Amino acid sequence: MPSGGGIHAINKVLVPEDAILFSRLNPRIPRVWWAKTSPEIAIPACSTEFFVAEAPMKKGVPFLYCILSSDAFLEDALSRIAGTSGSHQRVSPDALKSIYVVKPTDEIIHEFGETTQAWFDRIHMIAKENQTLATLRDTLLPKLMSGELRVGAAREQVEEVV
Repeated sequence: MPSGGGIHAINKVLVPEDAILFSRLNPRIPRVWWAKTSPEIAIPACSTEFFVAEAPMKKGVPFLYCILSSDAFLEDALSRIAGTSGSHQRVSPDALKSIYVVKPTDEIIHEFGETTQAWFDRIHMIAKENQTLATLRDTLLPKLMSGELRVGAAREQVEEVV
């Protein structure tokens, strides 16, 4: 068996833009993400422990996200768990694909997307801003605490970024 530093085969799945990721591992802990990928920055990929779902139409992404985030979908997924250990339970992709969901007409899905897209765009923008602020905090706080950086200089650095 190779020791640290060797190349290991890791199973990954490519993540298309606006895919919805549903964690198949220990689904009793709800984890659903709307993937806002940036292929120009990096090749978007995720672990095979995620079920990658795509909406058939762009305006259907908010509906798909809400379905996969719903309590009813989670309950149905939980009823299809395989595995005996609490920390190693999984739902197979085929089991997730077999969950019955009442699908409204394409027109209703489109209207739902039109109505909710601005809200989801705002949520994504706030999440991105939070990441930027956390990075600034993690970069500046140790320097401020150690005295390596003064508040005035830190303010200037923040203003350069913002």
